[in-house]
Amino acid sequence: METLRQAILAMSRRVRLQVERAVQGLLQENMAYFNEGIAEAESLDLYAKQIHAFALEALTSFQPVDSEMRTLVSSMNVVRSLDRIADHAVTIARNSRKVVKKGSLREARMIETVFGEALALLDDSILAFVDQNRELALSLG
Repeated sequence: METLRQAILAMSRRVRLQVERAVQGLLQENMAYFNEGIAEAESLDLYAKQIHAFALEALTSFQPVDSEMRTLVSSMNVVRSLDRIADHAVTIARNSRKVVKKGSLREARMIETVFGEALALLDDSILAFVDQNRELALSLG
């Protein structure tokens, strides 16, 4: 189970960086950030599949007890959610490139506050899962 938790932590760090690149690319008008974030998408998809395969192997091979079963199923759900966040980051990066090219950044700056809140929510969600902190998870809504 620890290997699975570490893999999810590693994936969450990569996804967080991908989201940061997409938004910072917009705020700093940096095309390299967009390109790096988009390029990372394929690698993250592969990593998500590897984590899923590991979890499925554990489910079928080790006959986990109830708590382990919940952890394995929850892990697969977290990985699926992280993969979706990564896909959204790619969409943000692609659309942000268009905004930067058009030069309409004034309104785009309004996302900074929401961006910070979204990253904090992602961080807290991963922390709640990895630490199995039920109270923190429930506080996130």
